[in-house]
Amino acid sequence: MKKDTCFELGHITKTFGLEGYLTAFIDSDFPENYYEMESVLLEIKGELIPFFIEDYKETSNPQKVNFLFEEIDSFEKAKVLIGAKMYLPEEVLPDLGENKFYYHEIIGFKVLDTQNNTIGIIKEVYENIGNDFFALENDKLIPIVDDFIVKIDKINKQIIMNLPDGLLEL
Repeated sequence: MKKDTCFELGHITKTFGLEGYLTAFIDSDFPENYYEMESVLLEIKGELIPFFIEDYKETSNPQKVNFLFEEIDSFEKAKVLIGAKMYLPEEVLPDLGENKFYYHEIIGFKVLDTQNNTIGIIKEVYENIGNDFFALENDKLIPIVDDFIVKIDKINKQIIMNLPDGLLEL
């Protein structure tokens, strides 16, 4: 499986116990959707390697879960996986509907105003405590606010926004 057809789900943070369990951070608004997966892809030396999940244990933090992978049955085998990024194929993501999106899928989208003028192309999404931002190739930052988004056109890779006057000059 190639990385460009997958999304990054999270990463392995540490070992848990001596039996080979690993604690994973799941970077999702709904991490519980990923607790009972059959398998996950771990990035090891630049390659995505499938690991089948034998067991999992929830923690007090919903974004952290302890996984036990098949054939990882000791602390020694588990510790070499610390820091590995976890991936899943994009096709397992549920469709969010018309005006919703996953951050990874809108990279490269053109942002337009309501008069069809190009504001810029999204090169990255910055996640921030107060507000997340579209980072455009022309170095402009636009806060991701539902009320600003008029339409998301996934087919043409465009987001139409109604931005307050003067926002782009800040």
